[in-house]
Amino acid sequence: MKARKYRILAICLLLAAVSGGCYTAGGTCDLARTQNRKRISGLSPGMRKEQVLEIMGEQTITCRMIKKSLFSPEVIKSFENPVKSETLQAENRTLEVVYYYTEERGDRKLMDEELTPLVFEEGVLIGWGRVFLESCTGNPR
Repeated sequence: MKARKYRILAICLLLAAVSGGCYTAGGTCDLARTQNRKRISGLSPGMRKEQVLEIMGEQTITCRMIKKSLFSPEVIKSFENPVKSETLQAENRTLEVVYYYTEERGDRKLMDEELTPLVFEEGVLIGWGRVFLESCTGNPR
């Protein structure tokens, strides 16, 4: 009787381990994040937007998200790089923000926390990063 309970417990634990799991990105995602971080480290405030976009490049990134589980399918995540851009009003300033993919959070969909904002004013790079953007707008993003 006791042996049967342990077998049932072992089967339950095995099923939980096989059916659960987390997603990991590989290949193109890793390369894109690494390249974007490296390129951002070479930027300087005062650069024209055209220069920055040329350095950063524009490409479509297709990632294979593989769930570490036998019963979960592979997920394909595809997006443009830069991922998005927006115009923000901050006091008497108009800021253009362009977001690049630089971090992995392991989720199936792309999250804002995985993006690094590059902040432009009047077509000139004034800084980058979430902390910098928040200091410009006064809003946590």
